[in-house]
Amino acid sequence: MLALEFELAADILRTAITPTWNEIGQLTAIALIRTFLNYFLSKDVKDTIELKRLADPDEFPEAKLAA
Repeated sequence: MLALEFELAADILRTAITPTWNEIGQLTAIALIRTFLNYFLSKDVKDTIELKRLADPDEFPEAKLAA
């Protein structure tokens, strides 16, 4: 997830130097795609942790405190 954010920052800096309308459009598309990828990757990681927590509560002792 962090790598996607660094890639996006690099694209923004590259476009900031000599922007054309074509590059701005490409940057917008790339930013949207990477934002969606980052969101769904983060959601998938949270869901996976929750499934592991439900499958083996002893591995995650803090889950017992919340119950």
